[in-house]
Amino acid sequence: MNIILDWILSVWLYISAGIAGAAAFYVFTNRKSISVPRKICGVFVIFLVCHMIEEYVYPAGFQYIFNMMYGSTDPAAYPLNELSCMVTNFVAVLFFAFVLWKWSEKVWVTLTIAIFGIAQVIVHSILGFASLELFGQAGQIVPYAPGLFNSIFMLLPLSVYCFIYLAKSKSLSMKHAGASLKEIVIAILVVVVLVVGLIMLPMQTLGNDPDTVFTFTSNGYYDRFLEGNIG
Repeated sequence: MNIILDWILSVWLYISAGIAGAAAFYVFTNRKSISVPRKICGVFVIFLVCHMIEEYVYPAGFQYIFNMMYGSTDPAAYPLNELSCMVTNFVAVLFFAFVLWKWSEKVWVTLTIAIFGIAQVIVHSILGFASLELFGQAGQIVPYAPGLFNSIFMLLPLSVYCFIYLAKSKSLSMKHAGASLKEIVIAILVVVVLVVGLIMLPMQTLGNDPDTVFTFTSNGYYDRFLEGNIG
């Protein structure tokens, strides 16, 4: 079983990058014929993978600051470890790739993407300031945590564009209050399900073992500070 998991852990980011590349090719080659919501969803898939790359490839280390803020005594092992992070992120990519294919025209999809982007900015900003407080004496000079750059310069502008599109297209309006409320409720429910199913559940079921074999071997961005004074 571990052999299979090890293989998946070694390839999931590459597969995700391939999905992002396919989404980019699809959006670019069909840019004149596909709808704005479909373009938004395609771009979101690309930005989502870029977000994961910043968190776990370069500069990496998102799991370290998250686990530290969680109160972990071993931030390489829990509650976020290689397995729980893979499940959270890889399933998210597969889910939104499916949404791009099947439901991207739905208003709730555009709204979900908008909410997701704003939530990422908030979460990573909080972690960024926490990181600065923790590692300021060790050399960190700006509030930053892996994923914040993407959140501010990719996901946030896309969220703003989503709201502008929804306003201009009148996809959500008082004139159609019933339909608009339905889309809003669906979007909120989807966000809640994603948070519970893809973040909290993997943390509780896969990230509750301090002795896990799926520990991170690098702290990424934070390795440069760990020899400094973090007290």
